[in-house]
Amino acid sequence: MPKDCYVAVKGIVFVGDKCLVLKNKNKHWDLPGGRVNDDESLTEALERELAEELPSLCGYGAPTLVDAYRLSINIADDKGLVFLFYKINAEAFVVQYEEEHEGCEWVAKRDLQTLMSGEYAIEPNYYKAIEKSFE
Repeated sequence: MPKDCYVAVKGIVFVGDKCLVLKNKNKHWDLPGGRVNDDESLTEALERELAEELPSLCGYGAPTLVDAYRLSINIADDKGLVFLFYKINAEAFVVQYEEEHEGCEWVAKRDLQTLMSGEYAIEPNYYKAIEKSFE
């Protein structure tokens, strides 16, 4: 297990009873977010990532931490990666996303299982975090 880890924040954005999942061009389900820069807080990083990846998202409440996990493999520079997942309740918006994504779905709790099959894969811990966000 690596001793040094990057930290990434991910937003599980809800409008009503559905959450937003993004279709990554690498054929996996994704959530908006990314790594925390050295000079920013976790909240600042999440706000920055949401603004970059969902530029049309403008009104939302305070994020709530729902889950965290560390990747079991090392990434670049022989470092690990810790993900922090935040639930975000947002006002309705038209989804516009950046170039690494090619589409999206709004998923209700009853439809979560659809993320486990089909053309796009989902990392099991992403799935668990999304599932917890419905509690």
